[in-house]
Amino acid sequence: MKNFNRFVLAGVCLALGSSSAPAQTGTVTIQASQPAANISPNLFGIFFEEINMAGDGGIYAELIRNRGFEDGSTPVNWTLVTSGGAAGSFALNTSLPLSPSNTHSLLLTMTSGTGSVGAANSGYYGIPLTSGATYNLGFYARAASGFSGNITVSLESANGATIYAQSTVSGLTTGWQHFTMALVPNATDPSARLALRISQNGSVYLDFVSLFPTVTFNNRTNGFRPDLANMLVNLKPSFLRFPGGNWVDGYGVANAYNWELTVGDPANRTPRNGTWGYMVDNGLGYHEYLQLCEDIGATPLLCVNAGMDGNQNAVPPSQLGPWVQVALDAIQYANGDTSTIWGAQRAANGHPAPFNLQYIEIGNENYGASYNTNYGIFYYGIKSNYPSIHVIVNSQGSVPTSAPLEIVDEHFYPNASQMAQNATLYDSRSRSGPKVFVGEYAVVSGGFGVPSNLATLQNAVAEAACMTGFERNSDLVQMACYAPLFCNVSNVNWTPDLIYFNGTNVYGTPSYYVQQMFSLNRGDVVLPTSVSVSGNPLYVSSSLVLSSGQIIVKTVNVNSSAISTTFNLNGVASIASSATTIQLTGNAADTNWFGSPRRIFPVTNSIGAAGTNFTVSLPANSLTIFKLQGSGFSSVTNLQFQFLSPIHLNQSVPSTLSGQASGQTFNLAGNYAVTYTSMDPTVAVADAYGIVSGTGIGTTAIVASYAGISATQSVQVLPPLPTPPTQLIHRYSFNDGTANDSVGSANGTFRNGSGASSISGGQLNLKGSTNDYVNFGSGIISTNTLTTGAVTFEAWASFNSANTGWSRLFDFGASSGIQGANYIFLSPNNANNGGNARMAVTDGVGNGNETGFNTGNLLGRTNLHIVAVFNPAQNRQFLGLYTNGVLAASTSTGSKQIASINDVTSFLGHSHWSNDPGLNGSIDEFRIYDGELNTNQIAATQALGPNQVLSTSSPTLSASLAGPDLTLSWPLPAAGFGLMTRTNLSLGDWVQVTSPTPQIIGNHWQVIMPVAQNTQFFRLVE
Repeated sequence: MKNFNRFVLAGVCLALGSSSAPAQTGTVTIQASQPAANISPNLFGIFFEEINMAGDGGIYAELIRNRGFEDGSTPVNWTLVTSGGAAGSFALNTSLPLSPSNTHSLLLTMTSGTGSVGAANSGYYGIPLTSGATYNLGFYARAASGFSGNITVSLESANGATIYAQSTVSGLTTGWQHFTMALVPNATDPSARLALRISQNGSVYLDFVSLFPTVTFNNRTNGFRPDLANMLVNLKPSFLRFPGGNWVDGYGVANAYNWELTVGDPANRTPRNGTWGYMVDNGLGYHEYLQLCEDIGATPLLCVNAGMDGNQNAVPPSQLGPWVQVALDAIQYANGDTSTIWGAQRAANGHPAPFNLQYIEIGNENYGASYNTNYGIFYYGIKSNYPSIHVIVNSQGSVPTSAPLEIVDEHFYPNASQMAQNATLYDSRSRSGPKVFVGEYAVVSGGFGVPSNLATLQNAVAEAACMTGFERNSDLVQMACYAPLFCNVSNVNWTPDLIYFNGTNVYGTPSYYVQQMFSLNRGDVVLPTSVSVSGNPLYVSSSLVLSSGQIIVKTVNVNSSAISTTFNLNGVASIASSATTIQLTGNAADTNWFGSPRRIFPVTNSIGAAGTNFTVSLPANSLTIFKLQGSGFSSVTNLQFQFLSPIHLNQSVPSTLSGQASGQTFNLAGNYAVTYTSMDPTVAVADAYGIVSGTGIGTTAIVASYAGISATQSVQVLPPLPTPPTQLIHRYSFNDGTANDSVGSANGTFRNGSGASSISGGQLNLKGSTNDYVNFGSGIISTNTLTTGAVTFEAWASFNSANTGWSRLFDFGASSGIQGANYIFLSPNNANNGGNARMAVTDGVGNGNETGFNTGNLLGRTNLHIVAVFNPAQNRQFLGLYTNGVLAASTSTGSKQIASINDVTSFLGHSHWSNDPGLNGSIDEFRIYDGELNTNQIAATQALGPNQVLSTSSPTLSASLAGPDLTLSWPLPAAGFGLMTRTNLSLGDWVQVTSPTPQIIGNHWQVIMPVAQNTQFFRLVE
């Protein structure tokens, strides 16, 4: 595909080094008069998951841990405290539950002595107190029979030696009562505790002991910690994805997240043991998430459980109804009128107006056959009730086929080098498929949760490089959010994270400021940008604010030396000389921390010499944003649209589209702002790239539209051309100890990086190393080499049972960072589908627009005859796999064509995805055919074996009589020939004999039929 936004990039190098490297130069050319795609207004958002104590112990302002005494079988996080000579005890009690969802209370007993017995709670690693601030305490209490004393509450030092604030409650009865009071400490202490004491023999019961600061975000009850919430406000996110993540899955289906248990009175909500090793009481619930979205101006994106846990255990489809109903109820709670059941509940909870939920994601990182089934049930259940809701699907493994795909959620956590390369991840992705939501991404190095896995500047600029690709491809990438969001430094489950905090302080990592810089500096449309550099790469995205004419240019230098960069802006009369720059830079290994929270921080400056041509130095390890004021933008005129006509049915041809601005002609091919429309799709269609295909006989017009103007060309579609016969074009027998091609000229190069593999005994023997394979070079699979528009791969192979997931028999296409692109492959072990084999083809990057199928596990099979067919002809649409002559699986090819496969590299035993293993097994022979082998030809090659090939020479037809039967036979290699008959050599047409079907007998094809009563002539035709 042509894409004028695509960068000219050298290899990415992110190694640390000194700045003494040779000076680099670069040129950035921006076409200001050729706006491309609209940038999604929802592009940059945030993702909240209950991990690292992000909610409880984090943004949720509750200061007491285990306030409802539901976290365990003992009073965890509570301490028995005594004074004087008093003795006593405490224990959990279930004799009179506060509510059905809060079944435990704390029984506090003083048995003897003088002084006091109490229960103390230090919150989440110490209760932070500020002198003079007000803290609201609430708790439930009841007296045991015979107890008539008081309860004294105090905010005090960790050892209880110093009292900061104190109050007493009296009037206890044997029934539950709720007591509230305001406490104002007289000192500041970051690690205080709360204690509740009795000083009379007897017992009291305590439950739901809650302590909140009066000052919360937007002063809401049951609210949020202001400093953490304001970190989100300062990001200005377009959306908030919640509540997870693995938090949605649970550690088992019975533990899955259910929002309905998280609304209403916090004392009556159902606690939950989440997936990250700690309990939460769901005081931060669905309503609070929605309220947070409204308060920070973010669109809510709810993730619901798909009837599956994180290990892909699933609820049977017959029992999925209640799970779908939970999703429907969630939409009604957020959006329903107050006359509805859940809309009324929302109003009762203090928010009569709807929250405007627009997006709902089905599951989190789910995959496999069960997810395929469940997704379809959820999709149609939601769409039939709420057709305007956007449904998001998981894409780990393969995407479902059970229902339409609107938006696909993709997650990746690569190292810095791979992340920067992902800047081009979506450049070649098909625009005819679903939109993309990058729901989780971050640079990760060294393993999750390890202390050395820091959010450094080096990692942040690599993420910025990738984000330029999100922005340039925002017609496809609609939403993206870094993950995870928050981390309490005293409870680290995962690193790195965007925002770190303790009880009193918070700081953003360099990645936080990258996210902020992209979010606060957005344009409306992409401007085509080309980059040329003398050394290592420079990543750039450019956009235009339509209302003001401001041009925003984001540049990312991931290298260890500065780049002197010249900016050329075409199609604009002038650029104001004074321009704003916002820059994040420093040493690659630098990060922020509590002692230096702004060590890496964006600095705003101005330059006074901007223009349509200016030069600046971009520092090493930097993200620099230029805000340029343009005026006098040129208009596009004289749109020229051309393609070949006439064409034939099932034929596809590319088009060219050009325009003029400022007296210059430019190419618009690949500009995603161009739309192509057929006036009669039954005759011809045009895809998003301007490829015109004949769908029926006749004449119609194709219209190309761009920037308010359009151009039209007529296309005539003729009957289909005769399909050329299938021909063997490449053969690799390995008999001479090489990977040479004995039929064509595409000799393979055998790479044996491990030294353990070999070509011997007439076979290619591979031992599973990613460095051992055969490279056929480029161009084998292309429209130049495949005249029929179809291709067949044939092999005799043995697959060792030790093959790990995603090894490849063959893989033809291109690489894009850690992923493949525009490929066709066969893997004997699809690790995400129970070890089954997979064949697939895609016209984009990764598996987001992949067409394929899974079939039985091929591991442990020896001398297996494999035939893989890709025939995208309009009247065929066949992607199929035969094993030992039998069709094992097939599917439609969809919109994929031979032209979709960007055959930059052609591998045998190797994958285009750099993280995939090498093949472990042997290959006796590998063949490639121009065209589709039919079932007779496949049966013949199965019978002939790897040492003989099909013949295209005219065979000899033999005939014999035996009683009333006529036996006709011809050599087995002539499988591409059909038997024809006629009764007069001078008159009439030859007619194919379709019955009986030819059978393989020995080394011949044979047909036995009754002797006709009239004269018959027979011949073989290819």
